[in-house]
Amino acid sequence: MSIDYKCSKTTIIKLLKEQGVDVRKDKARAKLDDDMVIDMYRQMKTAQQIAKHFGVSKQVILQCLKKHGVKLRTRWDYPKEK
Repeated sequence: MSIDYKCSKTTIIKLLKEQGVDVRKDKARAKLDDDMVIDMYRQMKTAQQIAKHFGVSKQVILQCLKKHGVKLRTRWDYPKEK
């Protein structure tokens, strides 16, 4: 849309908000159920596994967890596979 009207994305978002349109900046975050992400993480699923489940990037999952104050694990925190 910003290309069509030869203005920045920020300008488009500002104008839409002024007209009462709910604008989400992050489409990937909109796909998430935050409680489910946290539950899956507490069930020892990796951020990568959760990301694949929701069809988003690992970074989106990590941002969600951080936003909710979940302590992130290191690779050493997972049970060793035999």
